[in-house]
Amino acid sequence: MRINNNIAAVITNNQLLGNEDSLAKSMERLSSGLSINHASDNPSGIAIASRMQAQIEGLDQADNNANDGTSVIQTADGALKEVTEMLQRMRELSVQAANGTNSELERKSIQMEIDSLKEEVDRISQTTQFNTKNLLDGSMDARIYGEHCTRIQSNENVPAGKYTFKVKAAATQANLATKPHTVEEAWDSDERTETSYDVRMVNGEEQSTRTVVSTIAHITSPAYNTTDCKGLVDRINTTFYVNEVRKTVTNERLPDSDPNKTISEATSTSAQLKGFPIDGSMEINGVVAEFYQGMAGTEVYRVIKEAAETAGVLISDYDKPLELTSENYGANEFIRLGFYPQEIAEVLGGFEKMESSGTNPDLELQRETANSQFGKQALIYYEDRKVSIKDSNGFELSFMLDTGFEEGTDSNPVDADKGNVTLTVTDIGIMKLQIGSNMGQTMNIRIRDTSCNSMYIDEINVTKHNGAEEAMNLLDNAIQYISSVRSQLGAYENRLDHTSNSLGETGENMTSAISRIEDVDMATEMVEYTRLNVLAQAGTSALSQANELPNLALQLLQ
Repeated sequence: MRINNNIAAVITNNQLLGNEDSLAKSMERLSSGLSINHASDNPSGIAIASRMQAQIEGLDQADNNANDGTSVIQTADGALKEVTEMLQRMRELSVQAANGTNSELERKSIQMEIDSLKEEVDRISQTTQFNTKNLLDGSMDARIYGEHCTRIQSNENVPAGKYTFKVKAAATQANLATKPHTVEEAWDSDERTETSYDVRMVNGEEQSTRTVVSTIAHITSPAYNTTDCKGLVDRINTTFYVNEVRKTVTNERLPDSDPNKTISEATSTSAQLKGFPIDGSMEINGVVAEFYQGMAGTEVYRVIKEAAETAGVLISDYDKPLELTSENYGANEFIRLGFYPQEIAEVLGGFEKMESSGTNPDLELQRETANSQFGKQALIYYEDRKVSIKDSNGFELSFMLDTGFEEGTDSNPVDADKGNVTLTVTDIGIMKLQIGSNMGQTMNIRIRDTSCNSMYIDEINVTKHNGAEEAMNLLDNAIQYISSVRSQLGAYENRLDHTSNSLGETGENMTSAISRIEDVDMATEMVEYTRLNVLAQAGTSALSQANELPNLALQLLQ
């Protein structure tokens, strides 16, 4: 029996301390609800749980991101819905303007409403925002860089990279010009004959009077050089014309008398005047400019200018030779002239041709080279002023070339590289939505420019000849363009709806998984807590008794 070291008490105390430590941990798990409160509780489990918790929190935020993306798309689609309504209204107005019952003033009123609607389309394009970010001005579309081109656009099937082509010949306008005259001219206009009848009863018989009037103009034009329209105006103002009128009246009986029975009168008169020498008209693409004898040169220029503008044709400035040019470029542009009588053409200086059309540019693609990614099946299309390059898999790249830009000539070494164009398509500008909890789990949102310029409706004018028909075609294309943008937005929104559902489901499953790792089983832990509590009480009682054992040694000393 030993009294210096109470081995029984030491052993009991150690067991009691261990039980108390386990009991404290059990109470901690019960109070926190977690089976892992310290790294030492489960080193591998806490590592797994930490990664999973990061994933769960990332999934929750990705779900919020997807919902924000849906809000962006809904904002853009709401604005484009109004743009569609305005395009439909503009097309309706174009159909109205195409009706021949409208006067020029009514067409101008229609054009005023169309111009107002175009301004509103541009305003919506420039000011529609979400969280201060512009949505419809092209800033959320892929950036494309290149010289000598404007209105550059690509769809989602054009990968980032370089695309090179050569402009071997630029597009041209339709053009008709007068030929210079430097000698004095004199000619006779076509003889014009008008016949009228006056039928009456004479001595019980029908008798008619036939009046025949013939007019022929002897025209003398001074020497001139049409270096500009002013020179032509001066020439018209100094042109002499002599009207010779021959009048013949024949009396005849009807119906079977000799038509040349009696000639009762034959006269001839003449007069010398200045100005436009004959009555007639000039037709420009179906728009008529009327002239009359004696019209001043400035009035002639004004009438031609107004007819040209209505026909959608540009007329040369007052200080340049008389020349007519189509407003746009390409094979669809044309100018057709008509003169009634034909002498009108000579009075105006003489046109070398009566019809002209423009030409499309001549492009040569560089295919599958180090500096160009155009495929071997890529084809070029021309639509009005737009050039489109299309390939398989929905590839489409469109633009408008600068006026007059084309390949250089050997005679000008400085321009040896002229004509080469490289378009660099990038991923810059595209909105990237983080729709996952890890790097690279993104979704690209592209919203194309929806301005009038990008839809090629900025120059619609229904007051011009055939302008309403052209407007209908352009607006059909614009409506299709906006519909394709809205269709893409709808696809994005549907995808984000599924993405949000998937993120929620994944987060739920991962929460369940992490719960199995770090959450405590309260029933099991309560059983363990009860066991440890009983052991602690038993240990306390045993320690009390062990501490009484040395007192037995006193009995030996009595």
